[in-house]
Amino acid sequence: MPRKLKQINLRRVLILGAGGVVSSIIFALNKMSVSKIIVSNRTRKKAEDLKSRFHHLEILDWGDIINFDIIINAT
Repeated sequence: MPRKLKQINLRRVLILGAGGVVSSIIFALNKMSVSKIIVSNRTRKKAEDLKSRFHHLEILDWGDIINFDIIINAT
């Protein structure tokens, strides 16, 4: 039986990749009121383009490691 993720608003989400589907993922995460969304992409410019549309995003350099609660692979 799948576990329910409780208190999603307290979760830090790391998204790997910045392709076309990531905007929809960020939109959904915002609706769920996650505490933080961090994006990491091989080409930093694509991540910065997302940040220009979603100002609250944090950008993490590709290969850097941080603490997170949820990871989404969108590569």
